[in-house]
Amino acid sequence: MNTTSKIGELQVTSSKLQVGAVTTEKIGDAQVTPAKLSFTPTSRPLTPPVATAEIASGAVNGERLAVGAVSTEHLQPNTVTTEKIASGAVNGERLAVGAVTRPKLLYKSVEVIVPQGQYNGISAPDPELVGGEVLGWYPLNDRTTRSIQMVVLGGDGSIRITVLTPAVNDGRFRVVVLRA
Repeated sequence: MNTTSKIGELQVTSSKLQVGAVTTEKIGDAQVTPAKLSFTPTSRPLTPPVATAEIASGAVNGERLAVGAVSTEHLQPNTVTTEKIASGAVNGERLAVGAVTRPKLLYKSVEVIVPQGQYNGISAPDPELVGGEVLGWYPLNDRTTRSIQMVVLGGDGSIRITVLTPAVNDGRFRVVVLRA
């Protein structure tokens, strides 16, 4: 069934063609003129291909590169900075062994004291902890006050510990918080 005859004159425009649909064999002789090119081939023939020295500075950008055309060996040292890395692009599989060290972790440990005879202890407000998350806690001295009822990270970055029984001595606890 021939459907070409059903298409009106000038109805197939470039936006309706798939990439690669028009190949060299489909272009008639003398149909591509200098006016239809994005450059003027007056200074040299099109073969051999254009050399790097002939490309104007800034003429090649991301839109002009094929997917996968740039790999690690094409990058200058220190050209990929934190600001250029997409959020979520780096995960555990992309980290080298030993790359994450203690100073690079976003956690902070805070000591909280539950005074002798009391059920609650609270740390000073800490702006670094606002919006963070409690990862864990452990006692530093009084093993009899290990029965912690709850640990709460306040909106001001303070940490409140509530124990089930009054502290025998000043109960000292270490609370580990993941900073926001």
